[in-house]
Amino acid sequence: MFQEMSRVETKNFKKISKINKGKIIAIIIGNAKGILKSEGIDAKIVPLEYFKVEYIKNYVLFFISGMTVDFKGVKNLVDKINENRDESQKIIIGGPIANDLYLLEKIEGDISIVGEGEITIRELIKKDFNAE
Repeated sequence: MFQEMSRVETKNFKKISKINKGKIIAIIIGNAKGILKSEGIDAKIVPLEYFKVEYIKNYVLFFISGMTVDFKGVKNLVDKINENRDESQKIIIGGPIANDLYLLEKIEGDISIVGEGEITIRELIKKDFNAE
């Protein structure tokens, strides 16, 4: 299902100071890594199997990408994150699974990105990942 997870550490605290607060951002999609890096956020890829539920408090953002056939796996992952996160942590879902207009009702994420996410992720960075 998921092939990789990026573990992102930021060196540019000014750009996402409200989001980062000195914590690590978890990314489970390779494409977002390049976008974040171009915005001054240092990122490196870490295999998904190293992602442990007990470390959820160490992360601020979760970018999750999935195909439509990955629905059950994505839902299970989001459910685990939701059981262990606080309100300041955000779950952003992308990939083909996000084409479902009712995805955020079915999977309790915070933001879904439909289509290519390059522009949307940059806009979210500018808004400290506040989608409103």
